[in-house]
Amino acid sequence: MKVWKCLAKWSVAIAVSVAVEAAAVTRYVSTTGGQVFPYTSVAGAARSIQPAINASAAGDVVLVYPGTYTLTIQINLDRNITVKSVSGAAATIVDGNNACRIFWVTGR
Repeated sequence: MKVWKCLAKWSVAIAVSVAVEAAAVTRYVSTTGGQVFPYTSVAGAARSIQPAINASAAGDVVLVYPGTYTLTIQINLDRNITVKSVSGAAATIVDGNNACRIFWVTGR
């Protein structure tokens, strides 16, 4: 009987873990985005990175399309998400404009 209870608890933990993984959302950033919260389509993409991060929850992915993103304040990355360029570093530039640091990563 004890073995069954232990297995039941373990399988519930796995099911909850899988449900959390499946709930991840992809958010988009593009210099020509439509700025439609919660930025879950390319057409409705945020035009800057911070709003897409702010809309994200742990496990989400923020995809940044090519372009130059010039900052006036730092980007605060304070949750367990992935921020990634769609086309790589050569095509996606985040410019602090000598006014601020680019990313402040604190994680939760």
